Amino acid sequence: IFMLGAGIFCHITGRIYGEKIFLFLIFLFPFYYSSSYFITVYQGKEKFKQMAILNIIFSIISLILISSAIYFKKDLFSIIITTVLVKIIIHGYYTFFYVQKELINKDYDEKNLEFGKKTNLSQGITTIATYLDTILIPFFLGFGALAIYTIVTLIPNQIKISFNTLNPMFLPKLSKKKISNKELTSHLIKIIIFSIICIIGYMLISPFVFNIFYAPYKEYVWLSILFSISLIILPFNFLLANIQSKLDEKKINEISYINSIILISSTIIGLMFGLLGLIIGKIIHRILILILIIFYNKTN
Repeated sequence: IFMLGAGIFCHITGRIYGEKIFLFLIFLFPFYYSSSYFITVYQGKEKFKQMAILNIIFSIISLILISSAIYFKKDLFSIIITTVLVKIIIHGYYTFFYVQKELINKDYDEKNLEFGKKTNLSQGITTIATYLDTILIPFFLGFGALAIYTIVTLIPNQIKISFNTLNPMFLPKLSKKKISNKELTSHLIKIIIFSIICIIGYMLISPFVFNIFYAPYKEYVWLSILFSISLIILPFNFLLANIQSKLDEKKINEISYINSIILISSTIIGLMFGLLGLIIGKIIHRILILILIIFYNKTN
């Protein structure tokens, strides 16, 4: 409905290019969203190794195909449609062929089901807020700016997505074992060190990557380097899993709502200052939400 409204707005204001993009996204979104059903099944069966392998393969293929679309086509429509179709096809393949081989358990845990219901709305709002930037950029800065933003954030976001595939591995272990503040701090420090290594590594190689694959956009490599600082958010999912393992819906909802407020505010305010403002806003949001989740874990 939100994308439909954006498409109608593009039509009324004569932005035919944007209208075409939103029409395709409206049609593809149900397939995009449901294609990842295999992740839910694998999480429930605690087949984290298989799931992580499949997601890493997806991330590599996705990065190659999206980079190819940027290199050969150089237009925003191709980049967006390639991004969406890659997930639909690859995740859809996993869901169609792998899930059928799994024995679906008809039993369910009433306690976990109630927890999911009580946290569903807040996490749904966060999901919408996450995609707010890509929807608002065309109206504030134009579709050319959206293409630049997509490219400069592509690899750092893929690194974040790849790391997020490890998140489900934490939850069962945390659920079965009460983790002390000392252990939590130890794990947190290790992940932060890993985050810093990723940031420094990307800063060093990104100029070469842009020169080879994204030559038309190499003047914006500094924005990508700046955005890589946002990878400091990598410990977030581990810390969130620790709270989820306690089935504390009050804290989960508070974190989700605060996250959404900060994300929406930083996106809108950042857009007023162009792409640089938006990227700085993203960095500030991720640093603030990391501090917030650390605070909630320390008081858990």
